[in-house]
Amino acid sequence: MKPITVCIVEDDKEIAASLKQIVESSPQLAFAGLFGSIEAYGKVISEILPDVVVLDIGLPGKSGIEFLRNSRNISQIG
Repeated sequence: MKPITVCIVEDDKEIAASLKQIVESSPQLAFAGLFGSIEAYGKVISEILPDVVVLDIGLPGKSGIEFLRNSRNISQIG
């Protein structure tokens, strides 16, 4: 079975590191990237296309809520 690819979008470094460690410790998951903002993630989203995005809704710049509203149109995310 192919592992589930996971991206993390989280600006708090301690939380981000903990989430990354959880993903990397699971054989069913494959870590695909860590981003501190929606803007940073938006620059590579079309290249990565993860199965799951762990998303902080209280991010600087565009919030996670704005990302979800625009998630149907990838060109509007970045």
